[in-house]
Amino acid sequence: MPKLDATHLFSRLVIRLEQLEAGEEIAAKELRSLLTTKQLKELDDAWKKQQELRKGKRARTPEEEKALGWKTKREVRIEVFKDAIAAADVAFHQFSRHLIMSKLNWRESHEENEIYV
Repeated sequence: MPKLDATHLFSRLVIRLEQLEAGEEIAAKELRSLLTTKQLKELDDAWKKQQELRKGKRARTPEEEKALGWKTKREVRIEVFKDAIAAADVAFHQFSRHLIMSKLNWRESHEENEIYV
């Protein structure tokens, strides 16, 4: 699969977040293609932390789960995706700025070389 640029990455992250929030599953392959290695590590670390929380105390009701800070795998993924979207948004704006500036620089360099008759 080709590497995604900032525009594609941002839109795909948003779509996948919406799917997660709607209760749909996302394939591991898709996670690996959208998240950076750092973000994948954050996802793994957050899930390991949840597993450690579950070993410590047992919750008998959903209210106890919330009080203990338990989260489902989907909730952990949603948090990581929101962080990834924030990072992709910054990258998207930097990418857009770079494109605009390079186009302006190209125009300026070509306008200087034009000869008017």
